Amino acid sequence: MTPMPYSMRLTILAVIVSEHTLLFMIPTFVAYMMQGFLEKEYPESELKSQISYHSGRLEGFNGMASFVGCLLWGVVSDKIGRKYGMIIVLSGMIVASLGFGLAPSFEVALFWRCIAGLMAGVVPISKALVQDVSDSTNVAILYSYLGAGYGVGSILGPLIGGTLAHPEKYFDSLKDGFLGNHPYFLPQFIHSCIAFTAMLMIIINVPYKKPTPPKKSANIFDLRHNYNYLISLVVFILIVVVQFGYRISMALWVKVESDDGGLGWKTEDKAGYMNSASGVLVTAYHLGLVPVFAKKFGIIKSCILFIIQLLPVVLLISFTYMLETISMWTLLIIFNALSIVGSTAFISFISMAVANSVDPAIVGAVMGVTQSVIAFIRGVTIASFGALFGWSQTWDMFFPFDVHFSFLMVAVVLLLNWLVIKLWLDPSVEKRFVPKPEEIPMLEKKQDE
Repeated sequence: MTPMPYSMRLTILAVIVSEHTLLFMIPTFVAYMMQGFLEKEYPESELKSQISYHSGRLEGFNGMASFVGCLLWGVVSDKIGRKYGMIIVLSGMIVASLGFGLAPSFEVALFWRCIAGLMAGVVPISKALVQDVSDSTNVAILYSYLGAGYGVGSILGPLIGGTLAHPEKYFDSLKDGFLGNHPYFLPQFIHSCIAFTAMLMIIINVPYKKPTPPKKSANIFDLRHNYNYLISLVVFILIVVVQFGYRISMALWVKVESDDGGLGWKTEDKAGYMNSASGVLVTAYHLGLVPVFAKKFGIIKSCILFIIQLLPVVLLISFTYMLETISMWTLLIIFNALSIVGSTAFISFISMAVANSVDPAIVGAVMGVTQSVIAFIRGVTIASFGALFGWSQTWDMFFPFDVHFSFLMVAVVLLLNWLVIKLWLDPSVEKRFVPKPEEIPMLEKKQDE
């Protein structure tokens, strides 16, 4: 195996931590932020609905902007190089994060979340960078650090957002000062410091590699004819449906009263503790086992093994409410960790398949297109499974047509993904794409006459 410097491993980790810390941090306080903006504009009877509406608008516009940003920066990184592309998007992330923390109104907050979405190139550029600096013997090591970054972000995000928002609640002297007037600046500032550290590591540890001009045959518009890419994309889409279908189902299920089959949690803190504890296991799992899976089983078998791991978890976790407190918490943390690990590790492996399906000269653009599609699917999945869970509570029917139904649908999607992999995912995605030599047309002899 080709050695992979720890400086490069930690750089990839830092970049992904900067992305996912923000992803997990904002949900911890966005509803309270909206309340602060709106409580003087709406009567008490309308406030709750307006908070939900404006929170949805904020993240909805961010998602639409991310759709554009992923595509844009994936293409740009093919033109100017991964290093410069990553420096630009991290700089934009830092500015947008600070601006969001200073926002005095909903409109300003919305503007900065849209800017953050337009600068959402971290994930596609990171995956393209991993492909550039690795070979077939060590690529799984770097992908394990991508997954570990998700785990670390799931720990840091709720911790930073939950404890550092409204610092005046700890120190009365801050109430009338800068941090009292901008109660969400401190967590956003800490996130900006994380992103700035990641940017410095990119500058120091990532060598500039001049982009390779794509061959005439390497055209992003020809992806619609690339069988391996299309099947890999379908598999990617299905696991994202599983990931976010499970996530929104869990978020809604924990709030359902225990008499109705839920946990009856009234506040977000317990869910935060569960996710943070699970994040520790996720980080350890990715760093320790993902490279082992890649070496021993390869892409396709590993994906199938993760489906086998996920199936019992998504089917059983919604029954943990029946257990005593200690047993319930133990299984919740373990099951939740296994679910997050299974979906994120699966995404790492299918991302390898996507990258292996295309010419290396356009892998940045391809990752951008892929992440744009995934951003759209994520939004549709959250809306669909949220509505499905809500409907299941109104059916007043027997199992499985109750609060367990959306989890059952996640399991159905898992089985569908297994079928797609077994029937259509070609084993050639296990190896990197090797471009064919360009054909040079014969020069015709110049006629003398």
